Amino acid sequence: MVIKVTKDTFIEFNEETQQTKVIDKAAIQADLANAKTRLNEVAKPPTNAEILAWAKSNYPYMDTSKEVESLNKVVADNEAILERIKNR
Repeated sequence: MVIKVTKDTFIEFNEETQQTKVIDKAAIQADLANAKTRLNEVAKPPTNAEILAWAKSNYPYMDTSKEVESLNKVVADNEAILERIKNR
């Protein structure tokens, strides 16, 4: 049950707990506005796309394409040699 005392002041009675609480409407509205403002200011977590973009630009990565190319050539050349001498 809520009882209005003044324009912005109320008393709330909880019948279950038998406790009363004074409610200041202006103070609650101010707290609510502050909380909503702060919620808009709190940093949102980055999206997966943002994390990936950051990682691509900040994570140290060595370009190994030349090494892979060279190793693939060694494998191909050696397999060809082994194939030529297979039944000799």
